[in-house]
Amino acid sequence: MIWLITILLLAVFAGLGYLKGAIQIGISLVGLFLGLMLATPLASLMLPIYTVSGVTNLILLAILPPITAVALVGLIFMGVGIFVHFKVRKHFHYKTDVAQLMFKRLNQRIGAAFGLVGGVVCAIVIGVGLYGAGYLTYQVATDDDPGWLKFITDTRVAMDSSGLGKMVASLNPMPAKFYEVSDILGLAHKNPLLENRFRNYPPFLKLSNRADIQEIAGDSEFHSLLVEQSSIADIMKHPLGQKVLSNSELADILINQTDLKDLRTYLEDGESPIYGEEKILGRWQLNGNAFINHTKRTKIGIKSRKLRELKEMVDNYLDGASLMVFTDNSLTIDAPELPEPEREKPEDGFGDEQAAFNNPYEGMSTPSMSPEMAARYGLWPGQRHGGPVPAVAPKKKEPRTPRIQIDSDGSWKRTAPERYALELNNAEGHKLVKAWIRKNRLFIDIEGMDLVFSRVYWYRWRSLRIRRVF
Repeated sequence: MIWLITILLLAVFAGLGYLKGAIQIGISLVGLFLGLMLATPLASLMLPIYTVSGVTNLILLAILPPITAVALVGLIFMGVGIFVHFKVRKHFHYKTDVAQLMFKRLNQRIGAAFGLVGGVVCAIVIGVGLYGAGYLTYQVATDDDPGWLKFITDTRVAMDSSGLGKMVASLNPMPAKFYEVSDILGLAHKNPLLENRFRNYPPFLKLSNRADIQEIAGDSEFHSLLVEQSSIADIMKHPLGQKVLSNSELADILINQTDLKDLRTYLEDGESPIYGEEKILGRWQLNGNAFINHTKRTKIGIKSRKLRELKEMVDNYLDGASLMVFTDNSLTIDAPELPEPEREKPEDGFGDEQAAFNNPYEGMSTPSMSPEMAARYGLWPGQRHGGPVPAVAPKKKEPRTPRIQIDSDGSWKRTAPERYALELNNAEGHKLVKAWIRKNRLFIDIEGMDLVFSRVYWYRWRSLRIRRVF
């Protein structure tokens, strides 16, 4: 197939050269070479044409400007070729018939030769483009790919099987980063469960707070496309996929600000060569049972009442607390807000509680009393029995206040292997605490209590589906 395409290109360009002549094709060929040399420098000048017109797809913005630059330079030289051809033809128009015939035949035959050269150049240019794009499409190929995507993948495979790939590879302008990104995309596409490792890669921890990342995580339809290993064409067609392809800031973070080799090693092995020594990095969640059991073992002579209070504190306040430790030596501890205490409401039909305490006989009818009877009981004439009762405020239910304040931001630094010093900043001010890691659990000494956190999403796989090419 690849040879048929190449032969067809050579035949078309040879015929075009024969018809147009050596002058037009030769000058156009010079423009083609010059356009290819200036494609990258002129691409930045062509970019505003597409950004102003509303093109936001990053793939199109990477492909269209250099193609436009080559086409623009080629059109300029094509116009020059037509002008020169017209002048030369006009010159021979006043010559003898033999001279005109010789010029015509020479122009046609040399034009056919130049056309073959142009066909070879175009075949190489197209082959270079398909060679690079085919590496990516092969990594993410599925049976449901559309025809154009299968054509790119099949052509890439045919180049290497025919030996044409070696020649094209020597001229391939794709940077090494393109192949690194392609390998990571292929790895993620064939192993959807790697999503957890992506989320917990240390440099990516802060990305979870971005609105665009939260939108991706919250879209069930787009998420199902990723999990089901759908065609890359279907993923790009999805509205959220188009948003991702148009997000230049996110692309810059993921491609230019990330060590791709370290990321791939982390995805394959679960450990990062760069951040592997900093065991504290990542997501942690309070382990209430481990905290209670650790307290029982380490606090000698602790009373059962104290343990019950700790259990209530974990259940009512600390349950769900999480810790995130970032690569820039910052950290965030989040704990659920303490619920507001609920005041006891009086039952229906008994009126206001405060008024009942102030005068328990309010609203009750009392029999009249004679002056003699009132004097006997020490009452003034006309005074109602019972009299005003001093106001006694009802006893309010005091809210349970946690004894350990952990909801805060802060920073960290390593003091020894798997030992750290944390500086927490909360409403109570700055606080320096110690932390250490043991058996994949993080212990933080706060107010004499060793809070125990367990790492979140610590998954390992024995094998990954890795599709390597050529």
